[in-house]
Amino acid sequence: AQTAFSGSSSLRAHAIQDCVANQKHLSFTKKKMLADLPGASIDKYPTILCSRVINAISSGRMTYEDYKKSEKSDADNSNVVRIMQGR
Repeated sequence: AQTAFSGSSSLRAHAIQDCVANQKHLSFTKKKMLADLPGASIDKYPTILCSRVINAISSGRMTYEDYKKSEKSDADNSNVVRIMQGR
């Protein structure tokens, strides 16, 4: 994923759009929790969060596998959380 994203801005943009679209299906509680990570409103968090994740994968700061592992409750999410917070 990193090679593909780093070489194609249109692929990154498409991935961000898909990510934002996927956020619409989440519960209000989950949206609120995710919005708190970047300190954004519920309306604006999807674009901010998805942009940070996709750009981090593109730059090599995070792998797609790291992102997928972060969805598990027993995973070490510290790097993913820092990226979502913009640090």
